[in-house]
Amino acid sequence: MVKTSSDLKLSRGAGIRVLTLILIACIVLGGTTLYYGWYIPQREQQQQNVLSLFGLPTGTLNVLCAGSLSRVLTSAAQSFEARHPGVEIFVSAHGSLECANLLKQGIQCDLIFVSDFNVIKKDLYLYPIPWNPLVNYADWWVDFAGNQIVIAYNPTTSVGRMINETNWYTILVAGQGRWARANPDADPCGYRTLITLNISDTFYPDNPDVYPNYPPGGVLNYVLNPNCPNMVVAAKEYDIMGPLQAGQYDAGFTYLSLALQFGLPYIELPENVSLGGALPEYDVWYSQWSISTPAKTYWGSAIKYAATIPNTAKNRFWAIEFLKFLLSSEGQAILIAGGQPVINPPIAEGNLDKVPSQILSLCKY
Repeated sequence: MVKTSSDLKLSRGAGIRVLTLILIACIVLGGTTLYYGWYIPQREQQQQNVLSLFGLPTGTLNVLCAGSLSRVLTSAAQSFEARHPGVEIFVSAHGSLECANLLKQGIQCDLIFVSDFNVIKKDLYLYPIPWNPLVNYADWWVDFAGNQIVIAYNPTTSVGRMINETNWYTILVAGQGRWARANPDADPCGYRTLITLNISDTFYPDNPDVYPNYPPGGVLNYVLNPNCPNMVVAAKEYDIMGPLQAGQYDAGFTYLSLALQFGLPYIELPENVSLGGALPEYDVWYSQWSISTPAKTYWGSAIKYAATIPNTAKNRFWAIEFLKFLLSSEGQAILIAGGQPVINPPIAEGNLDKVPSQILSLCKY
């Protein structure tokens, strides 16, 4: 049908109205982003600076952290609060994957610490906030600590009295004792344990003179069997430690830092297996292995703990100050005292333009 001039005018009018609405929406969305992304943090910074001049710093900081960091971060928070009366830090420990999910569910979080930098990189970095798609949950992160997978055990049990570096695998597959590991879909220690066992099934048989009698069928398939009679799967690695200390478990796969914090003896795995190698060639080696669960596939990498201040944080001022404290020599000393190997200097990753200058100055990148 041929359009008349009046039809064309109406079409142009409708188009102008649509363009106007789009422009208004962009202005509102852009203004919201600027307000929450720049104005609010700047205002908080100014307010706290004024209060600090009068010796009246105040604020509440909500921290989500990996379970393995619970003790050292609580200790660091107490030291920080003693230095800044009026500031309260609440540390809530969960599996790292659960921490990311809680943040996305709207739990108030000013600072998040995870045991695997990939949790930030893959689940928060450049991941848009649903109610403000121009802002991501995180724009950067700092790698600040390492660790390694070990087998902690209770020396008072029958299995604990006989276990060592060259028989743990035969004891486990023979169904002896009560063992524990973390849930791979809630806690990085869980999928790291399975990746460690996957590497073991190659590394140990390749070195029979050092590690004799490795089970022909491997350990990973035994552990993943739903009918595995002597393996408990806990929500997170921290949940293993108390029962292990009490003798409810004979042995468990956990982090070196937790074994040290709970005063338990442990079997140190070969560096090719433990995911604790700091040199780049180890990272290349670990990356050859993966494990798959019904939820996801996880790939091996050297263990690196990471932290970020999410863009949903309400108290960026004290989040920056506390993270700065933790990355300082004093904060790193607290980590080391808790058995946590530190990365010195820390490594800043992601969008470096978004890293607060106070944090970036302490990092390499």
